[in-house]
Amino acid sequence: MIYQSNPCLAQDIKYRLDRQQLIFITPSESFTIDFENEKMVQAAGEILKYLKDANVNISALNERLGSAMHPYTVNDFLCILDEQHLLSDAQSVSDVISGKAFICEIENYYYNTVLPAFEQDEFSRKIFTKTIDTESIKRWSVEYYHVTRAAERVLTASLRDYGNDDLTMAIRDFFFDEVGHEKLLRRSLLGFGMSDEEIESTSPHLCTEATMAMLLKAAHFHLPTFVTLVALMEGTSEESQAYIDVLENSGLAPEAIRSQIVHEKINIEGEHGNEGREIFSCIKALSVNDLVIAKKAVREFYAVRRAITPWLLGDISFAGVDKVLFLQTLNEMLPQLKMSTLPIAIPRATLTQSDKMVKTLCTLKQLPVAKFDINKDNELLMLMLENVLWKAACTDLARYMNTLEWLEQLVQGTISAYREEDIIGSVWNAWHALPALPLVDAGQLLEQL
Repeated sequence: MIYQSNPCLAQDIKYRLDRQQLIFITPSESFTIDFENEKMVQAAGEILKYLKDANVNISALNERLGSAMHPYTVNDFLCILDEQHLLSDAQSVSDVISGKAFICEIENYYYNTVLPAFEQDEFSRKIFTKTIDTESIKRWSVEYYHVTRAAERVLTASLRDYGNDDLTMAIRDFFFDEVGHEKLLRRSLLGFGMSDEEIESTSPHLCTEATMAMLLKAAHFHLPTFVTLVALMEGTSEESQAYIDVLENSGLAPEAIRSQIVHEKINIEGEHGNEGREIFSCIKALSVNDLVIAKKAVREFYAVRRAITPWLLGDISFAGVDKVLFLQTLNEMLPQLKMSTLPIAIPRATLTQSDKMVKTLCTLKQLPVAKFDINKDNELLMLMLENVLWKAACTDLARYMNTLEWLEQLVQGTISAYREEDIIGSVWNAWHALPALPLVDAGQLLEQL
């Protein structure tokens, strides 16, 4: 059955009929459906007129146009449109959005606007073309472990009574579906030959920790964004199957891949790719502002997640950023990073600590809200840093305070007494992985010579 209660064509979607083809134009690309004859195309065009007017009665349309669409049904056609993220759910009130309409708008925005705005993710491309190497799979597996390990804390933050029994239970059901998955990934790392001590000593990449921090923040403060980001992280059954195919043909030890295959099959069989839609179907009304907030988060979330790709493939993370540029950007934005994270740390601090933090916060009160240009690697790095600091302020106050002081010392150029174990591991590793000076490729070097 079609997901939408009152299906309509999504905003900014145009189409035209061309003989035996139906051509859709989205804000970024086109999509074509080939039919067997022009009669079917004309019937599809009739259905689209009703979709534009949000006046679709599937039974009535089947009765009137079913013979022309044979062997397909009107519902088959609508399902094709939905799979291509061309449908939404019509609303009777302009400034109120149903949960179903909300997730449809998000999917349309993600697939037809956000993804085309970025270059193709090379790691995902190599997964689907089965050209990924085993070292990249191992690096990904470590990050995957850290995602599943952090998931319980993140998901727990969303467990509350929403005054809506269906929604409350849907969130709880998703939590219980996800509990324990880190054990499968840990078993995989042991299969790669890592010891328990080595696994415990690993820190997530900054991109991974920032991703989970963004989820944690949304779980605390904005459920629509939280469910949206969860839906993006769960991915699709096609992505899970592609990863299974890669693992089965990787030549890696069975102990390394078996539990990951089990994990992916759990996601497929449990239809985890539809979790977002299921939860949103329990939400009756959201605001236009909720949609604006979630769309901004979607774009930032995707930029952060894909930034890990060079590192997964064995290259340098944030190749466009060196230590000099990092410190210049940090010097400009550190006050704003404090402004956005100190309010989270203060309620968790001792009285003496909080007095000092409040004084610092008061000196920053005139600062505007930090805004990051995620098209610039150095500012995207600051966005990640803000989220990771926020997470530490919420969950590990001592490490938050140490890291903040250590960053201040970096900017000031003073010798720090802090050790790696005192600092947020992902931040420490990101700083030490940055080149001291800008990287120059051979072509640039020849030009300079």
